[in-house]
Amino acid sequence: MKLKRIWKVIITLSLLLIIIIIFGISIYNYELSPVDKKNKTDVVITIKKGTSTQNIIKSLKKADLIRSEGAVLVYLKLNKVGGLQASSYKLNRAMSSKEIIKIINTMNKKNFFRTLAIAAFAAVAMTSCDKSKSQVDDKEPAAQTASTATKIAYVEVDSIMSQYKFCKDYSLILQKKGQNIQNTLAQKQQALEAAAANFQQKVQQNAYTREQAQSIQMSLQKQSNDLQALNQRLSGEFQTETEKYNNALRDSIQHYLALYNKDKKYTLILSKAGDNILYADKAHDITNEVIAGLNKAYKQAPAEKAATEKKK
Repeated sequence: MKLKRIWKVIITLSLLLIIIIIFGISIYNYELSPVDKKNKTDVVITIKKGTSTQNIIKSLKKADLIRSEGAVLVYLKLNKVGGLQASSYKLNRAMSSKEIIKIINTMNKKNFFRTLAIAAFAAVAMTSCDKSKSQVDDKEPAAQTASTATKIAYVEVDSIMSQYKFCKDYSLILQKKGQNIQNTLAQKQQALEAAAANFQQKVQQNAYTREQAQSIQMSLQKQSNDLQALNQRLSGEFQTETEKYNNALRDSIQHYLALYNKDKKYTLILSKAGDNILYADKAHDITNEVIAGLNKAYKQAPAEKAATEKKK
């Protein structure tokens, strides 16, 4: 009889631990939820280069964009999120902490794509500069003439991101995959919470034998571990898919600009993103030409086409 009481205490304590873990997960998710779902007023946050992650999180908290600094830091660590991109961002209190981090994360597609696009344009510009330098070295007397013949153009990176069909198609694909991941994890967490609550109720009613209670307890613990593992696996797969897209975007821009510049013979093709260029004469804007050329060269893969059509 005494052994039975001890075993019941052990089961109750173990169950309490599981409930605490599940409760902790619920609190954690709440702390990552939007501060005010109805408030979509833009809040501009500027992250200076070299700002530490902790100071960035503090700035977000000070602006009342996140509920908890600690929860966000835990999220960054669990999901192995790297450095955050220095720039200015329009955020709002209707965004969850996860959404905000995705926006300012260096792997975020909009900022990362912009960086890749800038890098692609820079690569072409550097190639052109190297060729120009070589010509100057070979023909020093013509240096002054070459400088007067310098051809410069620029491209609006934001326009590339919003009008290049490749970007638009993959944006829909990644958005759908991200939503599917969130739905899957949410459903499994709800099922686990319901199972734990049911188990607690049955234990209080002495509905299980010792062996049955132990078996169910182990099953709940396994489900909790499996859920964490699933979260990590799906997050990793999504990051891999995003990186694959980023690489394809970079390659397509670099390839097209290399071909484009064979005829145009620009010495420099600059990328205009935000206010990185203080002044640029619209006469040097080749954005529409580049977008038209990229879209003409872009051929949507069957899998991508099916995914985007289904999304519509």
